[in-house]
Amino acid sequence: MWFLIAPLVLVACGGDADTAVYTPAVSFLAPVADSTVTAGEIAVTIVVDDFALVPPETASRAPAPVPLPLRLLVASAEAHDEEGIPSGYCALALDDVAVADLSDTQGTVTVAAGAHTLSCDLMFADGDALEPAVSASVAFTAE
Repeated sequence: MWFLIAPLVLVACGGDADTAVYTPAVSFLAPVADSTVTAGEIAVTIVVDDFALVPPETASRAPAPVPLPLRLLVASAEAHDEEGIPSGYCALALDDVAVADLSDTQGTVTVAAGAHTLSCDLMFADGDALEPAVSASVAFTAE
């Protein structure tokens, strides 16, 4: 009788429990949207969900004996960690100009007086963009 119940339990519980679905997301804690900050070096704080922050280009690579086409496929899969939580960094841009790559949730950028937009695009460690793109932006003024 247990052999009839086991498949029903699997169906009711959603099937394979080992299959995780990750939905990376990023948002800004600082600077606060529509706030006024002092010009100069400002604190940047982001919140990242379902994405592990690591320094750029820390993706593992396949060993040299693997033929080149296969090595490229393996390296890409390892870099994007398609079997687990995705990892990479936040490419920060101030007014559409790249200013830093964050591998932590906190950092700093230098801003001049005026209105600004700071954006963060999540990137895989090898520099590839996530598909679909995952980003956040915040507008603020520096005085």
